[in-house]
Amino acid sequence: MRSSLGYPAYHKRDLLYCDYSPEPRYSDKPVPNAGKTEVTVGEDSLKRFPLLMPHVTPKRDDTYFCTPIRIDPSKDYYITGFQPNTTSALAHHMLLVGCEKPGLDEEVWNCGGMAMSNVGLKTAPTCAGGNQIIYAWALDAPTLLLPEGVAFKVGKTSDIKYLVLQVHYASKEPFQDGTTDDSGIFVYYKETPQPRAAGVLLLGTGGRILPKSVEYMESACAIHEDKIIHPFAFRTHTHSLGRVVSGYKVTRRGNEDEWTLLGKKDPQLPQMFYPIATNTTIRKGDRVAARCTMVSDRETVTRIGSTGKDEMCNFYMMYYTDVEPLVQKLCFSLGPPFYSWSRNDLRNIPDADASSLPVGETAQELGVPVHHIDTKKDEMCNFYLLYWTNDDNPLEMKTCFSAGSPREDWTDHFNTIPKYASKLDAADILARMRGIGHHGHQGGGHGE
Repeated sequence: MRSSLGYPAYHKRDLLYCDYSPEPRYSDKPVPNAGKTEVTVGEDSLKRFPLLMPHVTPKRDDTYFCTPIRIDPSKDYYITGFQPNTTSALAHHMLLVGCEKPGLDEEVWNCGGMAMSNVGLKTAPTCAGGNQIIYAWALDAPTLLLPEGVAFKVGKTSDIKYLVLQVHYASKEPFQDGTTDDSGIFVYYKETPQPRAAGVLLLGTGGRILPKSVEYMESACAIHEDKIIHPFAFRTHTHSLGRVVSGYKVTRRGNEDEWTLLGKKDPQLPQMFYPIATNTTIRKGDRVAARCTMVSDRETVTRIGSTGKDEMCNFYMMYYTDVEPLVQKLCFSLGPPFYSWSRNDLRNIPDADASSLPVGETAQELGVPVHHIDTKKDEMCNFYLLYWTNDDNPLEMKTCFSAGSPREDWTDHFNTIPKYASKLDAADILARMRGIGHHGHQGGGHGE
């Protein structure tokens, strides 16, 4: 098979000059002409390569699978966009990792450690050398397109010789009937050099969260390289205990620290790359800092780890430079109880700002439930109304959520309640269902 981005890592698949590209099955499809393998943009062309799981079947909960492609070593390529091809019902999260050498020369392998290994597959890390994260996805995040002129360089003169897709399958339940999965990422790229080099700096922590507590998990690192860094997007990631994840640039002014917000978000919302909060640059001597505010109602200690019962604290900063990206790719701390901002000589710490969000921006206020790994044990009650208006603009109101039982019901708002609201009267109800959608898990009867 011929390709223009690369050659098969395991002698079965290529990366570029792709003659065939399947359609994204789950994507929001915001990429112009996304159904085409090649899109002309001025004198340049935007091409697409499908980096997908080769129809795998996870046999265990918290399975991590990796699959690689080897990039054509004869030239450089410039990655400018990422289109996810999965849903949160199938994959907990996905990573696209650039490697000098993949963990194995195999079609697919276990890459979550021995504890989550699937029988019949070898176990290895994501990369055997040169690990750097290029893209991350979770919670139904949409397509990401980089700013004009910004790209991740891979191939001949880059340290990135392979791309490895890692998919975390939190639950084996969707695949117990033998269903196979091709979750993955459609990678958009150009062959013309781009003027700005993209990079990702990942901040994270180790540590633990005590039962029945609020815990701050913090990290910070100084920038030692003489480069001007332009942050343009950020992404947050925790599991179910995370409430706020925030990131900052910290500049020492005399004896005081000046904190500039890079971004903060409720990690229970779609874990996409959001635009940076402040137009700023980061230079040699500045520090980058991140905090995850965790709230635990559990009876036991929760530790940082890779399973759904563990936690994670990650803040991704995507940036560009006019030169090569940072050599530094990671900024990790030991986390609580061993590390905190105050123990690392950070001053004027914005405690309130780092652990709060503006009114209306939390998942709870937006009606988004905290994401649980085993969602089949939870429930949802959703009713969708599709409408049209004679006006050019639809309603500003997009959602209508209540606190739910036992705190709120219809009797709090209405004097009379229709008796048929919990009954299905076939012909009459089906006629009124035109243009209306409802959603519930297996405990739900019907919705109106």
